Amino acid sequence: MFSTRHSQSHSILIFVTSIVLILASTVFANTPSTFGRHDGFYFSPVTTRANYTSDEGLHKRDLTWQQAIDGGQAILAQLAAGGRQSQWSTVQQLKDNGWTISTNTEEYSQYWYGKEDGPYNSLHIEPSVGSRIVAEQNIPFKNCHSDNVKETGGKYDNVYNVVGRTIVGTYNYSPALYASRTQEIVQHKKVTDLAPYIPDVYKLSDVQFVLWADQCRQQGAQPNVLRYVFKHDVVTLVTKNIMRIAAGLEPELEEKQGQGEDLSAVWPGLQFSPDSQQFKALMGTPHGKGVAYLILQHRNEMPTKNIESITVFTTSYDLEYNLLFTLTEQ
Repeated sequence: MFSTRHSQSHSILIFVTSIVLILASTVFANTPSTFGRHDGFYFSPVTTRANYTSDEGLHKRDLTWQQAIDGGQAILAQLAAGGRQSQWSTVQQLKDNGWTISTNTEEYSQYWYGKEDGPYNSLHIEPSVGSRIVAEQNIPFKNCHSDNVKETGGKYDNVYNVVGRTIVGTYNYSPALYASRTQEIVQHKKVTDLAPYIPDVYKLSDVQFVLWADQCRQQGAQPNVLRYVFKHDVVTLVTKNIMRIAAGLEPELEEKQGQGEDLSAVWPGLQFSPDSQQFKALMGTPHGKGVAYLILQHRNEMPTKNIESITVFTTSYDLEYNLLFTLTEQ
C-alpha cells in the first residue's frame, strides 16, 4: 500500500512540476526582457530574409574588439561608397504595414535630456520642443507571404526634436523580436526564417527616419538638419562591452541594467574621433551600425551627413550607459 501511494504521489508530483515548468516557460517567453530594453537591439534567432542585414541583424551574442573594429571599418566604407536607398518614406507606408502612430505624453525631461548638467543643456538643446512619438506594430498586416498576418507587437518609442536637431532612442522593441518569440511558442522550436511573420517595414532605422522626416516636414525643416543621435540606457551586452573596452575597462560577463558607476564617463564623457580605434569599434556595434544605416539608406534626404564623433557617457544621477553619435553639419 505504501509503495502504491508513494508511486501515485510521485506521479502527481511529476505532473504538477511539468505543468509549472510549462507555465513558467510560457510566461517567460511572453515577457519582454530587460536585455536591450531601451535601445531597440536584441539577440534573436537569425533570419534568412534577404535584406535582413542592417540594424536588425543582432543575433551575435559575442563580439571581440577586433571584430568590432573590422565591422566598423566595413560599415564606414559603405557610408563612403553609398548604398541602396530605402523605399520607405511616408507615415502612410507605416500604417499600411500595421503600424499605429501616437504621441507619448509621459514627461521625459525627468531623464538627462532635461537635467541642468546633462547633454541637452551643454549642447543647447531645448527639451520642451521635442515630441516623444510611439510607433506600435499592433494591427494585422499583409506581406508577400500572406494577406493576413498577425500583428507582432513591436514598438519603437523615441524623442524627435527638430529644433534641437536631435533623435533620442528611448524604448524600442523590434517586430522581429516578438515574431521570433511567438513562433518559437507556436512551433515549439526556434524559427530561422522570420520573413512570413514580420511586416515589410520593420527596421528601427526605417521607422525612425520616416517619423523624423515627417516631423521635419511639419516644422518646415529638411531631414538633413539632424545633428545628434542619442542611444539612451544601452543595456545590450555586446555594445556595452565595446563601450567598456573603449573606456579602458574589462567587459562584463552577463547582462545588467545600468551599472555604469565604474565607467568614469559622466557627461561630457569620452569622445572618440573617426581616426581612433575606439570610434571604429563602436561603429561596429549594433548601435553604431543602426545609426550608419539611418544615414546610408536615406542619402537622398541626408546627402551631406556623416558621423563626426561618438561619445560614451553616463550621468551623475542614473549611471546608465549612453551613446551620442554627433553628425556633421549641413
